[in-house]
Amino acid sequence: MLGVQADGDWADITGLATAAPEDGRCGNGTGDQTSDCRSKVKGLATLTGRVGYLPWQNTLVYAKAGVAWTSIDFSVNNVIDITGGTCGPIGTNRGGYNTNNHTGTSFTVGGGVEQRLWDRVSIFGEYDYVDISGTTNNLYTGGTGVGGCTPNFTAATDLKALNIFKLGVNVKLW
Repeated sequence: MLGVQADGDWADITGLATAAPEDGRCGNGTGDQTSDCRSKVKGLATLTGRVGYLPWQNTLVYAKAGVAWTSIDFSVNNVIDITGGTCGPIGTNRGGYNTNNHTGTSFTVGGGVEQRLWDRVSIFGEYDYVDISGTTNNLYTGGTGVGGCTPNFTAATDLKALNIFKLGVNVKLW
């Protein structure tokens, strides 16, 4: 059996890290600030081809592969001056820095089992691997802090693959 499957999902998958400027991942490079960095997967869409077989009556075992799109926000927040001077006295906390959005294209593979219960109703279990791994570099310029605190940031975010497990019910309407 051959088929096509399309999925669209909203997501709230968040990663947080605090970084000192010397680590080169999230900071302004001047050595006087530390930052909180965040990445958040907001949406995911996939388009896959499916191939399957019926090992038993009403039971479909399938594999799938295709393309995936992800929408990810990257942000730098809570810049803290650790030496004083650039953004204010030592310990000055300036929130609300830039957020950049990245839409990426990658691949997905997976498989599952679908069991027909009645003529128009089936249940399924599925695993999907979505490869969004890699490093994304984002440039933050002219932060929105007050009091002359407008540092520039280069943030490198290491993304990991998504492993998604689904359980569901399919209802055929017509």
